[in-house]
Amino acid sequence: MSKADNTQKKVKLTKAEKKVNKRGKGPYSAQETIPYQRMWPDGVCLTDDHHYTKTVRFQDVNYQLAQNEDKTAIFEGWCDFLNYFDPSISVQFSFLNLAIGMESFEQSVFIPPQGDDFDSIREEYAMMLGE
Repeated sequence: MSKADNTQKKVKLTKAEKKVNKRGKGPYSAQETIPYQRMWPDGVCLTDDHHYTKTVRFQDVNYQLAQNEDKTAIFEGWCDFLNYFDPSISVQFSFLNLAIGMESFEQSVFIPPQGDDFDSIREEYAMMLGE
């Protein structure tokens, strides 16, 4: 075996990683799991000297059922967003698509009676949704 085979490359640990290793146990929170240098109030996170992260939550858009004009507007908006980034910027997108149960969905669109003049409209709306 050569000397190069016996030596392992030393890896420099971040402060958060040293903190976890010093305790001898795993991390207690997400903040301890994901080492970062700085977090701004708008959610932008500096992870190291050259990388930032940002998480964005958005609602589902039913693209297939949209009118052609709406599809065009959605597609052009997405293209504008992608073209915003300069070629020198490294960008990575991760999408988490969660299925929602029917009961949860029904609760999100159900409008209970309020005891006012609009209850008949609420009832008609509920009938249209199949309740």
